[in-house]
Amino acid sequence: MSRRIFNFEIDGEPALGFDTGLDPRAFAQAKLALFLNEPGLIVPPGGAPVETWKASGVIERAGEDGGRGPAMVIQGPPFEGERLDILINDSARQNEALAAVGRWIEARTSLGERQVSCRPCTALVSSGDSFPPGTVFFAPENLALRCVQAEGPDTLIQGGEWYVHPDLSGTAAAAFSAAAMLYRVFAGTAPFAAREDLTLRQDMRELNFLPVRLAAPGLDEKPAGLIQKALSGGAKTEGGPQSGAALLSQFLEILKPAAAPDAASFFHPLSEVERLRLTKEKEQFLKKKNLAVKTRRFVIRNTAIIAGAVAAVLIALLTARSLIKSRAEGPGTSGMDSAQVVQSYYDAFGGLDHQLMEVCVTKGAGKSDIEMVVNLFVISKVRQAYEAGAAPPIISAAQWRETGAGPVDSQVFGVTDLEIEPLSGNETTDEVRYRAAYTLWLPFSQQEEEESADAAGGDPAAETSLLPRGVHYTDELTLVRKRGNWRIAEINRVYNNSSYAEE
Repeated sequence: MSRRIFNFEIDGEPALGFDTGLDPRAFAQAKLALFLNEPGLIVPPGGAPVETWKASGVIERAGEDGGRGPAMVIQGPPFEGERLDILINDSARQNEALAAVGRWIEARTSLGERQVSCRPCTALVSSGDSFPPGTVFFAPENLALRCVQAEGPDTLIQGGEWYVHPDLSGTAAAAFSAAAMLYRVFAGTAPFAAREDLTLRQDMRELNFLPVRLAAPGLDEKPAGLIQKALSGGAKTEGGPQSGAALLSQFLEILKPAAAPDAASFFHPLSEVERLRLTKEKEQFLKKKNLAVKTRRFVIRNTAIIAGAVAAVLIALLTARSLIKSRAEGPGTSGMDSAQVVQSYYDAFGGLDHQLMEVCVTKGAGKSDIEMVVNLFVISKVRQAYEAGAAPPIISAAQWRETGAGPVDSQVFGVTDLEIEPLSGNETTDEVRYRAAYTLWLPFSQQEEEESADAAGGDPAAETSLLPRGVHYTDELTLVRKRGNWRIAEINRVYNNSSYAEE
């Protein structure tokens, strides 16, 4: 692939060219002559004055590789340097990449809150031919992006969008981009590497990435901690722009851009036991994170479809009306002992009986469980309305197990293998604690079904790829008496050796 930002000679004089990839007619229609007025910035190291770069003209020039026709090239004063994205994406040049990122951070810090692009594909780092080593050229953003886009969509996303947070600006954005580039250099992969724009932005906002200590085993605690903090919104939540500037300064202290950094010196040796432990922790993290992300996005995606349909709105209104009425007339826990209340709560999952779940709890316990069941209940009703005569959209996990637990056209949801163990208290006290171990079966999203079907290629032997997946949980529940009836007041959920309390 030919590079569209390059140095060349025009009338015997050196120049820096930006190949737009457009012929004269397309160039005129796109009104790209406006890019001639967009300046760039040349930032020398060591606090030297910043220079402004301006384009000086447009010429028609044949492609370097001869494989394409002439294109319009915007040209200006020369700058000998290499694009930052090319360096950081080359694993064989790790030390050069680390030095270049350090110079970029130094240059970006000296600009303060001035607005320049954080995309590495729009920055060139001098090797010392025409400017002092470490000089950084922030190219005119729109012009540079047009040229990189002409190289291909992969170049634009891998050289730009992987490293830019959609909601940050100023030094907060720069701190995030610096951390993303350092993650790429140390781990060999970008923290957010989705190729679809919407998914990429969603991953960044939801912090859907592998912690750097697991992606780059053995990375020293200080750089790993700073990278993790910047990627996790530290510059956004702890003082805004000031936090961004502080993070950039701390990165500079570690990298020492004036020196020639050795990437290996940022790692400490790991024993085989430590390496195996980190590998296992990585596998567990990815399993848990992927399941949580897919489940949440499945509900969000389907809820958005519901909100957009008139018929779905009407059904939701009728459902809300039914909920209000049923709360006044619906079932209660009267006559149940504490163990029956726990049993009823988990049995209600498979029946999408959110009303029963609500009367089994108090003080906000099980809030996320009930919200999930309500969403699936509404989705089920809407799909039944649109797909009259089809198989039930969602069936209980218990029913699925009773019928052989084979592939089904319906989604599977609910609890199986429930084991309830008393921990403390009894029916004569005012508080009882139980431990509940069970398997929660979650439905596939439509996208997962299509991906599984494509992977199977129509092969019956691959049929099991469409089976639902069960997640093993252990809950510790606290029940209290409310008006003489047992209610669940707290649920502490344990999964993969980590725990969290239900809100």
